[in-house]
Amino acid sequence: GTFLEPIDWSINNGVMAQILDNPSLEAGLYNHAMFEPIFKDRPELIQASDQTGIPFPWEPLEPSTGNRYELHVGEAANSWQSIEVMGLPTQPVGIAQQIYLPVPRVWAYKVSLYAKHIAGPSELELLIRDHVSKRVLGNAKIDACGSEWTKYDATIELKPGSVVRLQPVDFGIAVNGPEQAELDQITLTPADAVDGLFDPEVLKLAEDMHMTELRLGGNFSSYYHWRDGIGPADKRPTMENIAWGIPEYNDFGTDEFLEYCDLLHAEPQLDINEGSGTP
Repeated sequence: GTFLEPIDWSINNGVMAQILDNPSLEAGLYNHAMFEPIFKDRPELIQASDQTGIPFPWEPLEPSTGNRYELHVGEAANSWQSIEVMGLPTQPVGIAQQIYLPVPRVWAYKVSLYAKHIAGPSELELLIRDHVSKRVLGNAKIDACGSEWTKYDATIELKPGSVVRLQPVDFGIAVNGPEQAELDQITLTPADAVDGLFDPEVLKLAEDMHMTELRLGGNFSSYYHWRDGIGPADKRPTMENIAWGIPEYNDFGTDEFLEYCDLLHAEPQLDINEGSGTP
């Protein structure tokens, strides 16, 4: 047997195929010790956060547009925080995040997001672009016209060979023209994710281990509440993983863990929270 615990990228961007960090745009998901090595590698993220308040590790799509963002607390589609993007007539305004794609394995990526139309045009552009040149490699457009929180889905198709392995790219969302839109709970998932959830390469590596028992838990279990990991995945609370100072999205909850054990033909074992919970 072995155990699985949300440390570093073991579950987020590991077992789980969803690529984006902080999809629900929350604050306070990392402790300071975890920030230091990230900011050392990417100091531009400090400037992005200080000048616009955009939640880490999101950045302005076009820094030259200035601060066209407003954080809203208390009426989010997921957890507690969302962001309003205020467009300009002359150039796109939006948010972006540097990512790495599992290419050349897959060239299609499914996007899911919640949006609320506030004013002006209602078109949102979803894009993947080269991180250095900013050349758009693939995009999709949606008419996000709902005045209340509405979930939208789209697929971005990339041309085979347009990105190489370990090449940084940006995922971005843009409003075009004098549009105002509120955004929350944004996910980007490879089209080949097993059951829409699991990374097929990680799943294959786990299958090759031929484990007979898999335990969900470790240090994080002393504060984990299983009710946070049930129900619709896009409505589960995002919070800090207190044990390790990293985000916990609760998208790998009870159902997902049991399904993963089924795929691996492993007996599931669950730890009990005897710290802040009850038997």
